[in-house]
Amino acid sequence: MRLVQPSDTVFEQALYASSRADLQALGLPAPLLQTLLAQQQQAQAHGMALHYPQAQRWVIEEKADNDACPLGRVVLCELAEPQPHLRILDLAVLPGAQRQGIAMGVLRAVQASAQAANLALRLAVAHSNLGAQALYRKAGFLPDLPNSPDSAAATPSTPAPAPDALLLQMHWKPVVTLEAHRAKH
Repeated sequence: MRLVQPSDTVFEQALYASSRADLQALGLPAPLLQTLLAQQQQAQAHGMALHYPQAQRWVIEEKADNDACPLGRVVLCELAEPQPHLRILDLAVLPGAQRQGIAMGVLRAVQASAQAANLALRLAVAHSNLGAQALYRKAGFLPDLPNSPDSAAATPSTPAPAPDALLLQMHWKPVVTLEAHRAKH
């Protein structure tokens, strides 16, 4: 993986378009569809920049010989609230590279980084995206339960809100090793 460069714009546009089968299924004329996809991608980028200005965008690459082929992207952000954690804001892989273990490999690498920093991981996934939910569950993520201390919005003084109608919040916690426990206490 490497950080996104300005030269990755065309790749990011193609990746975003490939992830929006819902918009492509509308049957819009090609010029209108391209405009809609561009507007939606800009809205996503603006929202991430506004709410997560410190987020890092990474290109997932496959290296062969001296060449690298971009296959996907992951966007990560370390946050302090409600408790310190690393948030996966976006994980997308090109359709032709899906179901080959690429996303799982990225998740395992992110989990290893989070484990080393003793940070939990959090993410949100569409209720309708059953494939991604299965992937996250296989990687050890659990859905947040309302009023649970693991919930994204729960703090000691305020319970978590009701479940979101569109997004399922999920979390993963690092394994607490004896060394990490001793270092904390």
